[in-house]
Amino acid sequence: VLDHMHGVQIPNYDKYRGECLFMRSWWYFNLYRTFGVVPIARTVVPPAAAKLIPRCTEAEMYSLLTEDLAEAARLLPATRGAETARVTGIAAYTLLAKVYLTFGKHAEAKTALEEAMKATGYGLESTTKRVFDINNKMNKEVIFALYYNKTNDNGHGYWYSTNTDVMADIRNPTPEFKAIYDETDNRLALISTYTKIQSNLFAMTKWYDTYDATYNTQVGNDFPHLRYADITLMYAEALAETDLPTALTWLNKTRTRAGLDELTSDDVKTKAEFIRELAAERGREFALEGHRWFDLVRLGLAVEHFRNLGYTLDAHNLIFPIPQNQIEIVNNPSILWQNPGF
Repeated sequence: VLDHMHGVQIPNYDKYRGECLFMRSWWYFNLYRTFGVVPIARTVVPPAAAKLIPRCTEAEMYSLLTEDLAEAARLLPATRGAETARVTGIAAYTLLAKVYLTFGKHAEAKTALEEAMKATGYGLESTTKRVFDINNKMNKEVIFALYYNKTNDNGHGYWYSTNTDVMADIRNPTPEFKAIYDETDNRLALISTYTKIQSNLFAMTKWYDTYDATYNTQVGNDFPHLRYADITLMYAEALAETDLPTALTWLNKTRTRAGLDELTSDDVKTKAEFIRELAAERGREFALEGHRWFDLVRLGLAVEHFRNLGYTLDAHNLIFPIPQNQIEIVNNPSILWQNPGF
């Protein structure tokens, strides 16, 4: 799309270019977090030429992501239009901040988040539960989400559902994960309480939608990838480098919303203690939203955390192996090589 748009006068050019830059960044960022550096193509290339593009450097990946997202943030509209699932400028700034934190650029992340927080019409909902209320879709806390609409056959099946055969011993999520919640945390019920849908099917509260046979068991929950709670907790993470007391203030925003007491400087005396509290809070807030592994890796806690759970893990496991079928397609280890340790 970017190639075909280049040099063409079309309505909404800036918005469409910004959307494409955002989505390209989203996919490359997730490739990078999963596999490390990968081949980069900024324009369309034929298959034969694609096989000759080597894995990029860390600097090249950083430049691609930060340059594209900075441009997207400038081009995208500040507020949502009628098509509420389209990305806006706040999404670009939020993803840019996550990129900066992943690359260890805390000051730059702080600046990007402050730009994100200038957007009007966004903020924390009164409870985490309201974020996932099927009657409150694309609410003020949702920044970027995969949008579903069951009425036009664009719904999905129940996520994290279970049946009566396993209700006596629900292992989803695990007891180890539930243990990071205090019993007074109102988010615990979202991941540990199931609502009856049919005689033998139950849906987890966080992802529940009313059953309606009209839609052939499809439901319409959106899947939020970026939401305002991420802004507040990333801002806490960025501030922790230089201003721990203020960082605690931002960490406490989601804690108090969940019914927990505020943490004070007496509770968290060092940056290392703060990072552990932040990791736990992110785990509680974003349970079953796909953040946990990447958060633990970024915060430097993944190896220790999973070793404590009995897994054999070391630094090479922090990224995944390059799929063997891709290595065989390229068939050139100087262009596409396997990650160390695999």
